[in-house]
Amino acid sequence: MSIFKYRIWMTGYGGEVVLGHVDQKIYKYFNKKEIDIEEYVWSDELKKIVPDSLKPFKEDFWYECDSLAHTNGVFLSTGSFIKIEKLNGELVFESELDPKELKNAGSIVRVIYESYADDLPKNNVVFLGHQFEKGTFFYCELNIKDEFDPKKLTFIAEDVENYLTLLKIEYNGEEYDGSDGYSTMGKGFTFCFIKSESTFDCKPHKIKSNKLTHWFSVETNPVHHGLYEIEFSNGRMGSVLANWNGHDWADYEENEKTYYKRDISRWRGLKKQST
Repeated sequence: MSIFKYRIWMTGYGGEVVLGHVDQKIYKYFNKKEIDIEEYVWSDELKKIVPDSLKPFKEDFWYECDSLAHTNGVFLSTGSFIKIEKLNGELVFESELDPKELKNAGSIVRVIYESYADDLPKNNVVFLGHQFEKGTFFYCELNIKDEFDPKKLTFIAEDVENYLTLLKIEYNGEEYDGSDGYSTMGKGFTFCFIKSESTFDCKPHKIKSNKLTHWFSVETNPVHHGLYEIEFSNGRMGSVLANWNGHDWADYEENEKTYYKRDISRWRGLKKQST
């Protein structure tokens, strides 16, 4: 049986993006003192002035303010590219990493997580930190039984405040993370507070509490797939119903198009009904 061998590169623009909930007291303090969060990140003097209880993160560790999202990789956008060639150097596929271009080539772009400030109820505050880089973000070798077909290629991504970042690819159902090829240069940064303007509100559902089990920590996964009540942390008040698919929590009303990631504190399920 013949084995076809290819190399895959993804280059261009990308970087690290975090999104984390910030206490209202911190936000009000920074506004009152007219401290710009971007200036604060780089200023040792400001770090000495701000009380420890009102610091959005410890020392220079802005990337740890990531209670809502933390991702790193190449951006699926114009200015970034994928190139696939045989081991002899023959080019078999090349495209911009713009989702429209990838879909036009027959590939699939699947966004499995979406994280926005407006996911929180109105007037919650989040910190957005972005380290911008340029270079090579992804490299892997592909050994397959048939000639390369872009229709068998799936790009799996995470969307954090419109930074659409590649997590991994699948070819014909097999996963590749490409992390060994990470080589970038030329860093830039963006830091800001974002105040939620959403009308979204996590209202309690109508299932009676006596029909539900006791609460379990999110560190413990449910045994069975299905519908549960989840309660949020980091500013998302109240509880909602969600589907557990064995790996992720998803909004049951959105047919698992919207996944909840890092901001869940606990869950509980329906008790078994006696027959």
